[in-house]
Amino acid sequence: MTNVERHFGVRPVGPLVESKIFNAARKTVTLLVEAGPDRAFWEIYRHNDCKVREHGQGGRAAVIRKLVEARSQADARFIAVVDADFDRLPGSKGIEDADDLVLTDGHDLETTLLGTPALEKIVRYSKGETNEADELRWNESTRSRLFRHGLGLGRLRWLKVRERIEELVFNKAGRGSGKGSVERFADYRECVDPDWSPSVPRVIRAVVNYSQAQRLASTRDLEGELNELPTANDKQICNGHDLLGLLGVYLADGNRSASDPEELNRRLSNAVERAWISQTDMWQKLRAWERANDGFRVLNDEA
Repeated sequence: MTNVERHFGVRPVGPLVESKIFNAARKTVTLLVEAGPDRAFWEIYRHNDCKVREHGQGGRAAVIRKLVEARSQADARFIAVVDADFDRLPGSKGIEDADDLVLTDGHDLETTLLGTPALEKIVRYSKGETNEADELRWNESTRSRLFRHGLGLGRLRWLKVRERIEELVFNKAGRGSGKGSVERFADYRECVDPDWSPSVPRVIRAVVNYSQAQRLASTRDLEGELNELPTANDKQICNGHDLLGLLGVYLADGNRSASDPEELNRRLSNAVERAWISQTDMWQKLRAWERANDGFRVLNDEA
């Protein structure tokens, strides 16, 4: 919302009307994304003739509905980048693939970005030589350890979806916030053993307590059910919000700001280098859309 809208009560037009207005002057494309962090990231790389618009409430489903609506308008040019979620995992139905609908390489944008060397860049800046000592003690890289952490939570999220376990909750209605706001699972310190060691039992206990679902834990062997899930790529299972939260536990060392997920998300976006992101499938698909829609630009050229 702009200052004019805030102070004078002017209602902003929707992205579809906005696209038609801009296209009347010059070729302009609207890039739809799910939420604010996604918008902040793509703003770094958007072309001047591309408008990035987040859909906020409604998430991926709302973005896809708006994209479908735009397809029927000859004077609108839309493309969307949405989280893959669990669509690439065994047994998942997935969403219908399309040239103008791009899925993130990993489970979501954050997982995709953490799959680049930006992860090591953040850890090296925050921990320095301490991280080298930790990796020697663990006999494991920070990357490997982080994704092992994320797999426990990711597989529990996947189990909830596959088995429709409604008692397990990862999002709650926000406390004292606006309508439709959510409070996301954030008890990551409860998910890890000392020395930042992955622990599936602790993950289950933390989520069960957050969900107030102790009866569920007493009637189902959740750890056994997790072990029975099919094998799948860890980047398709791990949730980016979880990975950032777990990384924050490692980076914090008593510094609360270092573990703030929103701040870590900003640091992650800024740490990514163009050479890395341009190698992703989602980037290549955006470029392919540009070639198929001559004159419409989504991504800027390298500075």
